[in-house]
Amino acid sequence: MRNTRLFSSKHVTVCLASALLWGGCEGPADVSGQPHVVDGDLVLVREDSAPSPVLDLDVEVQTSFGRAGDRLLFGAERQVLENSDALTGFNLWSVAADGSGPRRLTTDQKVLRAMWSPAHEGIIYSTTDMEVYLLKDGESRLLVERATSPALSPDGTRLAYARLPDSWTAGAMPGGYALHVRELDSGVDTALTQGADDAEPMWTPDGRSLLFLSGARTGLTSFWKVDVDGSKLAQVTNIGRADVDASFIPNPSSNTEMKWSPDGTRLLYGTHYTNDGEVRVLEFDGAREVTRAYSLGQGHSPMWTSDGDVLLARQAGGTVAFVETPAGGGDVRELGRAEGRLGLLAYAVSEPAPDAHEGPQTVACDDSVTAMHGTARYRWPLTYWPGFSAYYDNDSSGGLRSWKCNSSTYNGHRGTDILASSGSNIYSGDSGSVYSRNDGCPTVGYVGSTCGGGFGNYAKINNSNSWYSVFAHMTNGTVAVSAGQAVSCGTYLGRSGSSGNSSGYHLHFEVQRYGYPQDDPFAGSCSGPESFWTNQNGGSPTAACH
Repeated sequence: MRNTRLFSSKHVTVCLASALLWGGCEGPADVSGQPHVVDGDLVLVREDSAPSPVLDLDVEVQTSFGRAGDRLLFGAERQVLENSDALTGFNLWSVAADGSGPRRLTTDQKVLRAMWSPAHEGIIYSTTDMEVYLLKDGESRLLVERATSPALSPDGTRLAYARLPDSWTAGAMPGGYALHVRELDSGVDTALTQGADDAEPMWTPDGRSLLFLSGARTGLTSFWKVDVDGSKLAQVTNIGRADVDASFIPNPSSNTEMKWSPDGTRLLYGTHYTNDGEVRVLEFDGAREVTRAYSLGQGHSPMWTSDGDVLLARQAGGTVAFVETPAGGGDVRELGRAEGRLGLLAYAVSEPAPDAHEGPQTVACDDSVTAMHGTARYRWPLTYWPGFSAYYDNDSSGGLRSWKCNSSTYNGHRGTDILASSGSNIYSGDSGSVYSRNDGCPTVGYVGSTCGGGFGNYAKINNSNSWYSVFAHMTNGTVAVSAGQAVSCGTYLGRSGSSGNSSGYHLHFEVQRYGYPQDDPFAGSCSGPESFWTNQNGGSPTAACH
């Protein structure tokens, strides 16, 4: 599981870059804008003019963390976390809005998320070690252990976060999150929820409530809200509810891109329920109840203007267009374009682009070999060949051993990670029935996410005779099969993503027996003697059914 695109380093002056990308030479950028990543470059999007590139950086920019006082905050120098599903963090950097004075702020920690804390004149950040720190005056102070997805209150005095149980130890699979709020000055820590795997908190503008993700309450991950005293728990997005119809409110792709309007009554966010993304708005009343939900159409990475209109990015043909639209809908004004593809959080979409999908698809094949002979046999789950990032680990003693007898895996990996670009069609490997599925997790997951049991959006197929196959980390809203549904070899299951415990677009394919992962699909001298692919093809399985 790694990024599916490699960025090249750039060291270009701001004036030259502006002339190349926008047809003119920009002066120093206004720090009031929102920084984005376009093809590895930091681009500052302002509401009063075309986007300005910030390119005087000799580092490979991977993700934008927003602003840190009068500087832009970003992640670079991607670092893969050992003994994990190739999960990644970043060194924390800052740079002036005109591209000058880049500074590396961390060197020995893998940072996942960072935010400016005006009240403490420092930066709060979380790491892959499940710890949250305050960086101030060049020194980092540990705020809380066994924690992730920090969110700072509007007044800057309190920190909401998802806390792991006390029994969790470093290196173990994260799970069992509870929602907590911590007073930063006094250190008083209060648990708001427990037992429902609650994570990804976000404050309401008045500081009286939190929005958060929960998957255990309905069985399908959706956004919920709760007051900071633990009362008034209620569901916000309605995935998983029995009364969903035309009033369906989709989940956000990531709550790090959710933004409140200047007047604090509307919540702006992006989804991936359509192939290219969609920007939506939720309206709240004084009691923080949703009164209206509507779409602004195609786009992603939205932000508010001071007048209450919306800036967003639309992408087609390799060009990112930044546009402005009235929040209630209406005429759209284009602000500027950039060649390249816009990175969502830390990840850039790569080519080849997936084929368009129109309705369920199947590939003609015989009845399930598993059912007839008791042996699992699977076709390749994609329509193209992107290669692998990690194989099944066949060494149970703590070492690394792939089916090729090398270390192309990580310790304890019980699946096969396939480098599938974002939105790639995924197909069932064999006939059977859908044993379980999950949908509604944000398309872009994070280190330690337990959404969907860590699988994010997934489909688990019962191929009979105690064999199961799992297709994990799919894009939000694309899981196309239902529990109990019969599938054939080649039935369309959904689109690839990076949901759940993941840090890059890919497909995690796992073969289970009796519901537990225990088998490598590849036959080799360092794995089992029998291949579970219909055609192992020298290590490049084919899409042929039985």
